[in-house]
Amino acid sequence: MKLKMKLNQKMILYILTTTILIYFAAFGYVSFSQKKMATEDVEKIADSYAREYANIIKSGIDVDVYITRTFSQVALSYDKLPRNIWREIYLDMQKNILMYNPQFLSVATSWELSAIDTAWDKPYGRVLSGWYRENGEIKFLEKTLNTDGDIPGSNYFEMKTSGKQKVIDPEFYSYSGKKEDAVINSNVSVPIMKSNRYVGLAGVDNDLGRFQKIIEKIKPFEKSYSFLLSNNGMFVAHPNMNYVGEFVNKTNPEYFTKVDVIKKIQKGQNFSFIIVDKETNKKSYVTFASVNIKNIPTPWSIGIVVPFEVIVQKANESFLVSSIIGLVGLIILTIVIWLISKNITLPLVDTTKLLKDLSLGKIYKSRKLNINSNDEIGEMAESLYTFTQGLHRTADFANEIGKGNLDAKFEPLSEEDVIGNSLLNMRESLKQAALDEKERKEEEEKNKWITNGIAKFGDILRQNNDKLDKLSFNIMKNLVNYVDANQGALFVINDEDKEDIKYELKSAIAYDRERIINKTFKIAEGLIGRCAFEKQSIYMIDIPDDYVNITSGLGGANPRSLFVVPAIFNDTVYGVIEIVSFKKLEEYQKEFIEKLSDNIASTISTVKINEQTAKLLEQFQKQSEELSAQEEEMRQNLEEMQATQEEAAKRGAEMTGILDAIKSISFVAEYDMEGRLIDINDKYLNILGLTRDQMIGKQQGSFSIGDEENSEDPKLFWDDIRAGINKKKIQHIKFEEKDIWISEEYMPIFDIDGVPFKVLNIAFDITDSRRVKELEDELNKTRG
Repeated sequence: MKLKMKLNQKMILYILTTTILIYFAAFGYVSFSQKKMATEDVEKIADSYAREYANIIKSGIDVDVYITRTFSQVALSYDKLPRNIWREIYLDMQKNILMYNPQFLSVATSWELSAIDTAWDKPYGRVLSGWYRENGEIKFLEKTLNTDGDIPGSNYFEMKTSGKQKVIDPEFYSYSGKKEDAVINSNVSVPIMKSNRYVGLAGVDNDLGRFQKIIEKIKPFEKSYSFLLSNNGMFVAHPNMNYVGEFVNKTNPEYFTKVDVIKKIQKGQNFSFIIVDKETNKKSYVTFASVNIKNIPTPWSIGIVVPFEVIVQKANESFLVSSIIGLVGLIILTIVIWLISKNITLPLVDTTKLLKDLSLGKIYKSRKLNINSNDEIGEMAESLYTFTQGLHRTADFANEIGKGNLDAKFEPLSEEDVIGNSLLNMRESLKQAALDEKERKEEEEKNKWITNGIAKFGDILRQNNDKLDKLSFNIMKNLVNYVDANQGALFVINDEDKEDIKYELKSAIAYDRERIINKTFKIAEGLIGRCAFEKQSIYMIDIPDDYVNITSGLGGANPRSLFVVPAIFNDTVYGVIEIVSFKKLEEYQKEFIEKLSDNIASTISTVKINEQTAKLLEQFQKQSEELSAQEEEMRQNLEEMQATQEEAAKRGAEMTGILDAIKSISFVAEYDMEGRLIDINDKYLNILGLTRDQMIGKQQGSFSIGDEENSEDPKLFWDDIRAGINKKKIQHIKFEEKDIWISEEYMPIFDIDGVPFKVLNIAFDITDSRRVKELEDELNKTRG
């Protein structure tokens, strides 16, 4: 039997049933999507936090590595000064590094004995010297180690044999020896390589407790927490202090059910997984971000744990609210349908047909129902016509949106027009998405510009760090061009007089002469001195007319912006950068200049140290040359008293007043008081056909064949020299294909106490005259 139903019953049954089905389908899909989106959003946020803080921790360790690498490079000048002078300077530098870097527990250098003690001939043995903190005090440390041999497998032996820098795995250590004073620390060490030869190791001990505060702050969600793992899987920082110093495979074995966490950390990988607590049966999302330190093969990792209950909590709340609203909506919809159906008695053919067409997606712009009644049916027909027109306009608008015309005009049917308002909201969302994408690309371009600039100036600072004037010019020339400014200047600190520290102009790009006249500023004098005194950047857009003027071929004009930045390293302002432009500087340009100023300050500090070292070496060499000139003058006076000396020797004695002239016409060498060669000029090396490294350390007379006339016992010869007596000697040298006769003068050089401390040897090539004499002797024998 076929069930017969009235129209209002059909409307209630069909429409309500369809609405309920659509509601539950849409409601289920939305709920599932909300949970999925909430999960993905939380995972992305957790991953982003992990990477962001991994970069923060990386930057902290990078600074430690950079400082260690810097003073290891300074150590390469250890053989440029006498040992006692260099040792005092270098120890003072290490102490300053420890004083101004509170994160360091100690700063020390291990020197190979063979590098600093010429009497030590073994390939092992070292002297460890430096400073360490104990109870807030800085104490000196020096001890001799490994004199019986290096320890294979030790960190020191590994870096000595590989020549690679390293961050040592963390451990608890106490300088006082008391367990309660122990702190978790790690060591950053950089080998000191002199001409590819290992001579020592520079290192700092870091207090890793500074990362504990950072880790405790990382809490992207309620009940979430983070931790820091070293390369070997040890907890460096954890909200639960009992975990610090423990290994992750011991405290959290559940992490290893899906992946080998330690191997992925050691490979420097970012990874994540989901774990289930066996006791509570609750799931958590765990993400790891690698802390990769440049040129260090032992990356660390930061981990963040987010419980799943946090992830789904928001979705569950939304689900509950949606359920209540949906249920109320269904009840209201049922009542409305029931009321409407009561006012409809007979189905209208035209209405049905039109509705069928609409159900098929057919929309006729000019079609109107032929119903003229003024009752509800007429209103329905008019509404249906209005609805049809609205759908047509909505379809046109949707098509325009699909074509990408986001500026198309559209008026919704009313404030309650869900589809129309939804399309308008969609258009605004698309516009906002396009705007966000544009802003993201602009921000990305700015970051790329800053990164490329830092890399570019890194090359400039590395390639021109031997001459301060040249370095300053290259910095400002490239900086003015890079930030598209018009003028720029670099003022560098002059602290030779500690009572009158000032900043001198080292480089000025595009400045007119009147501005360049004032080249020096004292601290707190003018904008330059004020910037150095306050250690803060100064940005001005209201610039006095008489401060600076930018000139071109078309005339002169006042700039629109002035930016003065201090270049600070170790809390010392090593220079001040001044940038002037017709345009206002963008924030990212100012940020770039301020970041670059730190690198410039570090390089200026290194260059000034190198120049100071070179100056000391130049003074030392000048004093040595003056002493040699005095000694030579004494020798000339003695030789002038020797009436029987040959004319050629007299002419040579008259020309020996200037050491460089001597070296250009004669062979010059220096010996220690044991007869070992310690220096030799290029002319001597050329005639022997040997290199300096092959000659240094050779014993006097190593190449003589001993057939000289009036040869003297070497022991008596050197006893006379040690007694302060000048000696003359003729040597016959045969070496490979060389056959040379030389006439030598040995003169002891005295220190301020009148004690000989080295011997100056000046020699002349007499091979030709000797061979002439031999030919004359043979000719005389033949005639006889």
